[in-house]
Amino acid sequence: MFFYENHLFGDENLYIANYLENFQFYAHFHRSFELVCVRSGEISIRIDDKTYKACAGDTVLIFPNQIHSFETESSSAIHLVIFSPEMVGRFASDYSDRVPRDNLMKNNEIAEAELMTKNRYLQKAVLYKALGGLTERTSFTRANIGGDFKLIHRMLSFVEENYAQNCTLKEVSAVLKYDYAYLSKQFIKSMNMSYTEYLNRFRISKACQMINRDDIPLSEVYASCGFENSRSFNRNFKRYTEITPSEFRNRRHTGRQIYNNMS
Repeated sequence: MFFYENHLFGDENLYIANYLENFQFYAHFHRSFELVCVRSGEISIRIDDKTYKACAGDTVLIFPNQIHSFETESSSAIHLVIFSPEMVGRFASDYSDRVPRDNLMKNNEIAEAELMTKNRYLQKAVLYKALGGLTERTSFTRANIGGDFKLIHRMLSFVEENYAQNCTLKEVSAVLKYDYAYLSKQFIKSMNMSYTEYLNRFRISKACQMINRDDIPLSEVYASCGFENSRSFNRNFKRYTEITPSEFRNRRHTGRQIYNNMS
């Protein structure tokens, strides 16, 4: 349930490849591309207003600034590659204002050895091959860069900057000077969850990162993540992780990682 850190996506030579099982990741967006290769099982990937069911052998390409999330209902194993637009400069330039009508490529498996290579030239080769294959399979449309998208971006940025303090939708409404009901409706439409739900998930994700540090007492975590009291924190933590904060720290100490930290 770790959210991506903004600084992770500023590197012009970014290429991060990971093998992930039963991956869950909540709605977010950034300036990089993502390439998803499903090895086994099935994973649901929501991209903007569409939900794709990707199975073994399928490949999904997510473009910069597309809002996306991952959910595994039963089991899944994927290779996930995050790469900066500069890695595929010519393509990124040609398609800077467009996104695919269909992000899913069925039966388009890419070998693990190709994805996990450390050779920069081979990395670019596999990326261009995947992107080229996408252009053969689907058409493209104008990217959503209108007012609604920019508004959601401002709301998400507000959460990231203010989650440790008063960060209610009422506060967002006052700061951004938008009607409360309108913001609530637009957020649910774009993120597929309420603003409060997103805020609580975000705060718990930050709590997980803090708990992974031995130098921070558990008694100090809840206030640092914006919760008013330990009862509210513990209730939400167990709701989203299914275990208590103490159990989370103990599992890390025994080597039983229950989440994948992309950073």
